[in-house]
Amino acid sequence: MKLKKTKKYDDIINLEHHVSKKHPHMDIKNRAAQFAPFAALTGHEEAIDDKTKSHLDELEKLEQGIRLEGVDYYDGDFDD
Repeated sequence: MKLKKTKKYDDIINLEHHVSKKHPHMDIKNRAAQFAPFAALTGHEEAIDDKTKSHLDELEKLEQGIRLEGVDYYDGDFDD
């Protein structure tokens, strides 16, 4: 794609940056927050957290029911 030279903004390109007399300058932190992602699905995060907690509770109950008494394994020697 070849770029074309244009004079479309020649009348404003060298103007000073506008500073509002009515509104105070917004600090960087608030400007960043303005463009931060928003929660399109209200309550979605809480629903996921609740489901995760219920799964962890179930896993904990299962782990409490399992007792490891010992482990038998083959070490490659049948002489014992």
